[in-house]
Amino acid sequence: MRWSCEETVKKNNNHSAAITIDGSLYTWGDNFSGQIGDGTNISKIRPVKVLENVKKVVLGYDYSAAITTDGSLYMWGRNYEGVLGDGTTTNRMRPVKVMENVKYVALGGYHSAAITADGSLYTWGDNHFGQLGDGTTSRKLTPTKIEIGGVSPKNAAPVGLKAGSAAGST
Repeated sequence: MRWSCEETVKKNNNHSAAITIDGSLYTWGDNFSGQIGDGTNISKIRPVKVLENVKKVVLGYDYSAAITTDGSLYMWGRNYEGVLGDGTTTNRMRPVKVMENVKYVALGGYHSAAITADGSLYTWGDNHFGQLGDGTTSRKLTPTKIEIGGVSPKNAAPVGLKAGSAAGST
């Protein structure tokens, strides 16, 4: 098996991920909340394949995200405050498709952000302090488009959110 390079190996405090040259995503480590994505909550001491055609991967504390070559955003793991963006607060033990046409994704402690190919910014998850930028303090269970003065920010890339990391698709 040959591993790819250029930011395709990621680690967090408790779990890790790597993408092979053919785009297969492998994960391993702590799996208490399903953040490995193999359909279980059993920790893995060796890499397990969870998704194909992956271009980028991002790891949160106990959840994970991947952008595939077609721009689809998949998320899985602990879904506290709706951080996975699938419309629920149910933990997901396997990758769930959340959005399409995604170029960048960033994961925070309990919130997430993505920028689509047209430059639109979306956020979701915990919003107790207004960190989603939507003008409220209500959590969002699905990606919510953010506008500033009625205009969506363009040509931006999310930076790592509090306690998280970011990845982009080129």
